[in-house]
Amino acid sequence: MRKISFIILIALLNTVMWSQTQSERIGPGGVFEDLRVWLKVDDEGDIVLEKGKNVDVWKDNSGNFNNFSFKDLSSSKKDGSPTIVYHERSMNFNNTVHFGDRQFLAIDGNYAPNKANHDPRPMTENSPLGVTTFVIYYAEDNKSDKRLYTHGFGGTDPTNDSGTRYPAMGFAPEEGVGRLRNDGATSIGNNHIQDGNIVGFNLGATAMQMIKVRNERTDFASNDKNRFATITHDFGGWQDVITTNKGKDFAEGFKLAQGATIGGASRTKAQFLGNISEVIFFEKELDKYQQEKVQSYLAVKYGITMDVDRNDPYLNYDYVLSDETKVWPGNYNEYLQDVVNWKYHNNVAGLVRDDASESRIYKTRSTGLGSILTLYTQGTELYSNISKEFDQDLSAVFFGDNGKSVSQATYVEDKQGMCLDYDFGIDRIWLIDKTNIDQITLNVNAGGADFAFNGDGYQVYLLLSNDEQRALSGQWDRAIVGNYIGGKDGEHTFELPLQDKYTYISFGAVEVQGKCETCEFDKVKQISFLETDWQKGNLQHFYNLGDNFTVDVKVIDENTTMQNNPTVIKKGYPKASGKTSLEILRKAKLKNDTESVTTLLELSSSALLEFDIYNVDKKGKHYDEVEVYGLCGTTVIKPVLSYSTSQDKSSYEIVNQASSVKAVANEKSSSYTGVAGTVHVEFERAVSKVYVKYTVRRESSSSAKTKIGIGSLSFRCPSSIPVSNEDGLYFSLQADQQVSMCEDVVYTYRITNNNCETKVVPFENILPEGLLWKKDGLSIDNVFIEGAFVNAYQDSKELKIDRLKIPGGKTLTFRARAYFSKQAQVQDYENKASFTYKRRLAKQDLNDPDMYEDVTLESCDFLSSDQCNPTITTALAATQFEPILVDLQLLDKKCFTEDSQYTFLATYNNGNTYNLAQTNIDIYFNEEFQVIKDSLKSTSIDFSKSEIEVEEGSLSIEDFLLPVGESTITFVLKAPKKIDLQVDSLTQKVLDLNVFIELSSDNQDVCLNSAVYDSFTELNVEYCSVCYMPGVIDQNFVSPTDYVNISTLDTHISNDQRNANAFLVLDSFSKGFVPTRLHTLEITKIESPVEGMIVFDVDQNCLKLFNGLQWGCIIQSCVE
Repeated sequence: MRKISFIILIALLNTVMWSQTQSERIGPGGVFEDLRVWLKVDDEGDIVLEKGKNVDVWKDNSGNFNNFSFKDLSSSKKDGSPTIVYHERSMNFNNTVHFGDRQFLAIDGNYAPNKANHDPRPMTENSPLGVTTFVIYYAEDNKSDKRLYTHGFGGTDPTNDSGTRYPAMGFAPEEGVGRLRNDGATSIGNNHIQDGNIVGFNLGATAMQMIKVRNERTDFASNDKNRFATITHDFGGWQDVITTNKGKDFAEGFKLAQGATIGGASRTKAQFLGNISEVIFFEKELDKYQQEKVQSYLAVKYGITMDVDRNDPYLNYDYVLSDETKVWPGNYNEYLQDVVNWKYHNNVAGLVRDDASESRIYKTRSTGLGSILTLYTQGTELYSNISKEFDQDLSAVFFGDNGKSVSQATYVEDKQGMCLDYDFGIDRIWLIDKTNIDQITLNVNAGGADFAFNGDGYQVYLLLSNDEQRALSGQWDRAIVGNYIGGKDGEHTFELPLQDKYTYISFGAVEVQGKCETCEFDKVKQISFLETDWQKGNLQHFYNLGDNFTVDVKVIDENTTMQNNPTVIKKGYPKASGKTSLEILRKAKLKNDTESVTTLLELSSSALLEFDIYNVDKKGKHYDEVEVYGLCGTTVIKPVLSYSTSQDKSSYEIVNQASSVKAVANEKSSSYTGVAGTVHVEFERAVSKVYVKYTVRRESSSSAKTKIGIGSLSFRCPSSIPVSNEDGLYFSLQADQQVSMCEDVVYTYRITNNNCETKVVPFENILPEGLLWKKDGLSIDNVFIEGAFVNAYQDSKELKIDRLKIPGGKTLTFRARAYFSKQAQVQDYENKASFTYKRRLAKQDLNDPDMYEDVTLESCDFLSSDQCNPTITTALAATQFEPILVDLQLLDKKCFTEDSQYTFLATYNNGNTYNLAQTNIDIYFNEEFQVIKDSLKSTSIDFSKSEIEVEEGSLSIEDFLLPVGESTITFVLKAPKKIDLQVDSLTQKVLDLNVFIELSSDNQDVCLNSAVYDSFTELNVEYCSVCYMPGVIDQNFVSPTDYVNISTLDTHISNDQRNANAFLVLDSFSKGFVPTRLHTLEITKIESPVEGMIVFDVDQNCLKLFNGLQWGCIIQSCVE
């Protein structure tokens, strides 16, 4: 295996290196000997412009005043002068000169005797011993596949067939090789054209081309007869040398001192079309060391990859600083197996600070084919001269890739072991090598026509790892979410933290197929469902929210399209209801009620959206199911659903599906606006349509009504995705900007963890004075607080979770509710939450006890992501109402039997000083029970103007005035015959009677309405397994003369008349009598049992009595 070490000295970038012997001489890479022409566009003084951006003179920086100008052109076919382009991307953000069709510059070569130090000739001799030229160019097109010349010598007319072929220098586009033509050669045949053999030119890539000619001179070194003429074609360090025949001097006939042109030579069809940023002529054959110094300077400046042999992966280039520190060891070294840069020696570029060589590059990209990355320091602007330098001298960040495809997206089929949620990846991996920098965060842009995830059709993630094997196997350690910034190259931008010496990166993406125009308004727009807008029973309303943003809200009843099937939506619904919600009440005739009532939101332009869905719960044997999804174009967008109280206390479960999310009722019930049944919906991606599909799973055949509510809708326009800190974490806190003091303040916490590793952290949020945490106000999935201690936060300012789990590769969202205390003032309330985590320091020894430090991350306001501000809520003056308490009792009895009537008493306690208007009562019960006609009674509430409706399993009273103080109502339910009682399918036991009663209000006054947010209760009544006749009342008993009374009651009655004839009295309201418990076999082995002996058989689960002959279970029956 060949092993050659090539050292690139990163020479001065912006301009020069001073000679220690001739302090006034400067040159590219510090090479100034025999420098004749040096054209560059670094400073304003390098170009003389005319008419805006037209280049009149391109000034020479060699000190020889060999300026190229438009006026020196002698061609009649010229068509204007070339133009300057600032911060050109194809030139690594350097300035450049653009040559269009028939646009050239020239130097005439005439001697000017009146200027002693001015000899404007490209060379001093026509045919010197040697000549070396360098050109940095980007070819956009070519008029001829055979030839394209960047410059030529011998005259000032590049369109004349014989004017500038002495020689003309460039390349052959079709073959991609270097080309030199000399019509002054004395050779025979085609020997006047010398093409190279290596393919170095690529259309659409920036090239550094060197052509070096050594002249054959018999008088060289006195009598050197062995010096042959050679032509060296070099592209970025890869070169081949062509030797001409002895005695046939190829350089004979050169006219290097008789004028020259840039932008073309030889003929019109051979002209150059594109950008030229730097032109360098030496009147000598540079030696290898000088050549590499110039190439180093150009390569780093223009993002050109140096490679001595593109066919040999082991033989590349070593990039070093001025102190010989290797910043990119591109050559393979068998003694340094842990150095793997040679595997990634493609599209190499670097950021550098090297004061000794005046190299300061703080924005860079490879300008080769297939390059998609741009790296730059934070504070540096790509398209201006503003830059932020490295803190230390002799520091660098270089990068290169493994050469694999970047244009082909690969679907990730096997996601096992992946913590990062992306669907597509690419095969290309980049290695980033950091030198003499502890930690730094760089900006990374990715885009361009070659990038598989180019444009806004993807949400792109930058994947990173500090381990090569993990990177190669797709087991990335972190994902950084990109922001789409667009532009000509459709770029995505990222903030990349670099901590380790080596960092491996690639990209993953999720396809965003839908194309929908996004809104452009500021702040938040809201829809509140009010009676003035939404009339009872209407199925549609169109809202114009200003700024050309409209929302069409429709409620669609699927059953109206079905023949002979009554509507699902109840008459008079939907209607504006409590908490400015849209209340949707439905009924059904079928047990398998699959038809949905769908609420459809159609937005004029796509936006982010948040809202609540109320009352998702179980009523009787009916279970609500609500499915939510959105669309952007034709692409389905899944929302994030979250609980509004603790998961254990919620009346539903959240179920994720392939293209939607569902809230499915469990065995709990909730009031209409109670937090137990409130589902919070958030679309984190912009949507143009939203569907809320409401169905009911029924375990009975009744048509009992059920309902949900759609809460106020909040819209905002998409903004840039917040940038994570250097540890891949971002923490935001959101709350309504204005809240009435009678309402809760709902805080939403979002913690993004772009690492694969789950973070377990202590979390705390201490409220400002005047706010207190509400009972059961923390709503979070139990999996994230499993094993954690949550403090008793109710009615305090402090919420603490000692072990909050932040999952890797995801965003954890949870919420907490606070309320205003009685002492709260009308003012702004600032809030910041925080958590503390371990940060790994930039040390190589993982066993170092000081490897980690504690870092506290504070929340930033969610709606002001450009700055990390506290979350501010403005309290609005309002009357705080006491909650209305509800109680429900079954009078006289403790259980029910078939075909019997039962009276229920509901008590309401309104402790406020206001009567509550527009109040409703909804009572739900088992559908097989019936309300006795005219049994609804109240001595304190006037129902004369109310709408009272009785249906299977429900009793509704709408629109009455609830007075101050205590109010009661009674109603009577009748149980069905035994054959109609519902039984458990497994145990065959009669199901309990469940009676649920809730108080709600249609009042649009938020504060009045807040009094009934949680005004509900329910009562379960068991079936009487033993039935009893009515008890005996007011009977006279004879006091016993002697008995034993064992009681847990605090009573002073010594002779209890309730037990007049008893010998043994067991009396308790909370304790029970437990007889001897034995297995069946044990019972049969009792010696000499007596008649009347009682034991409990644990095998047969019954009380057994010995009747004198045998043991038998006591069969329970009705006691007359």
